Amino acid sequence: ASDTKRTTELRDIVNADVTIEMSATPKIQPTPQELAKGTAKYIYVDPKDVIEEGMIKKEIIINEGIKNLVTDENTSQDVILEAAYHKRNELKKSFEAIGSEINPLCLIQLPNSEAGDSKREVIEAFLAERGITETNGKLDFWLHGEDKESLEDITDNDNTIEYLVFKLAIDTGWDCPRAHILVKLREIGSPTFEVQTVGRILRMPEQFHYEDESLNTGYIFTNLESITVAKEEYNPNIIKHLKAELRKGIENVELMS
Repeated sequence: ASDTKRTTELRDIVNADVTIEMSATPKIQPTPQELAKGTAKYIYVDPKDVIEEGMIKKEIIINEGIKNLVTDENTSQDVILEAAYHKRNELKKSFEAIGSEINPLCLIQLPNSEAGDSKREVIEAFLAERGITETNGKLDFWLHGEDKESLEDITDNDNTIEYLVFKLAIDTGWDCPRAHILVKLREIGSPTFEVQTVGRILRMPEQFHYEDESLNTGYIFTNLESITVAKEEYNPNIIKHLKAELRKGIENVELMS
């Protein structure tokens, strides 16, 4: 990240004549004078072009296949964990079907509160029942910004870690293209989902789209009481959370012309 203390120190030491910052959220802000003199400028890349190049996923679907979440928090938590577990297995089989070694990663975000600690125990127990533990290398935790040797290779497409549990938001600069699913457990307030929020599961693992559209889609499972999606100016409706079903008894209509 360009705004960390260490990065700023290095930039000051190098004192380069030209600085190029590539980011969806640039930190270096040119002054009006620099823009007017031409010593600084912005180059904008339309996210639609990034999608068409196969660099990021075509869409993000929230709570796919979940018709109704029950009001009981513990039960609704089990529902979304189960849905995420089955979706990860489906994606793994789909990658294997095309001869890919990619091991899709599921991110599980705990609430940033004391409740997060108790939920961690529930998640560990849920995954352990399905043979997923820290001991066998399929589960890991990234809490309080700790540096762990076991996470050094997590961004490798064939890394064995299948689930990563974290509490605080993952750093903006963290790049793990095999991350495919985000589980966000209920917390105080109703966070707004926007492209920045889901950025960790937006990248394509091999920088191209597949014939199987399920592999070009990111998935979020959450038991938040209300889901708000920010207006997306550049690519409307990339984050999809509203569901529609065809009413029973509807007959197809054929028009003469």
